[in-house]
Parts: sequence; C-alpha cells; structure tokens
Amino acid sequence: MNLETSQTVFMGPYMGLKAQERFERDYFLFNMGLMKLSFDFLGIALRNARLAVDRLVGALGTCTKMSKTRM
Repeated sequence: MNLETSQTVFMGPYMGLKAQERFERDYFLFNMGLMKLSFDFLGIALRNARLAVDRLVGALGTCTKMSKTRM
C-alpha cells in the first residue's frame, strides 16, 4: 500500500498500469537483493536486484522527462 501511494504521489499520471506492476516487482527484487548474500552470480538475488535497480532508474527517469515536458 505504501509503494502504491508513493507511486501516485511522486509519479502521478506518468506511469501506466503495466509500468506500475513492473516497478513493484523490481522494487521487491531490489529489497530482496539487499537482504541476501553479496555474491553477484547469474540468478542470485543480488544480481536480480542490480538489474532491477537499472530498470527502476529508467522508469523514474522517464517519468521525470514527461513531467518536465508538461511543465
């Protein structure tokens, strides 16, 4: 519920339903990766977290560009 509220407040209408679902999954992977062993092997939680962070940054960057364009 907190993540959903944050998405609505900070990203507003710039993130579609599909993007919100992807964001939630990536955020979950990021949190799980922080709590696991710190080995960066394919399929390990840390690797999935690193890849998820790249996608999260991309999603937030897209929302920022859309917001700046609107302003």
